[in-house]
Amino acid sequence: MPGFRTLHFGDVVDVHLIDADRDNNEVIADHLADLLVRYHSVNDEPRLRFALVIAVESADALIKLAFRRQPEGDEAVLREAKALVREYLHRHVGLS
Repeated sequence: MPGFRTLHFGDVVDVHLIDADRDNNEVIADHLADLLVRYHSVNDEPRLRFALVIAVESADALIKLAFRRQPEGDEAVLREAKALVREYLHRHVGLS
């Protein structure tokens, strides 16, 4: 449509979209922890949940960067994001 543009007022429309009491990335990290405990016999401890929050926040920031650089997502940034999260979790939680 001629003259149509979008306006961007921030990174997230609603940081509590998934859960009214917790931010979205915290909910995602908790769900990942639950899956790892249930299906991969990882010990459910505060260190696991903290490491997953760090990993999810890091991945979120890098994914945003990838899509700022290229509308379809910069593959080099996405590859580095995967490597960063994988290495971080392996070092801090023993996941690979």
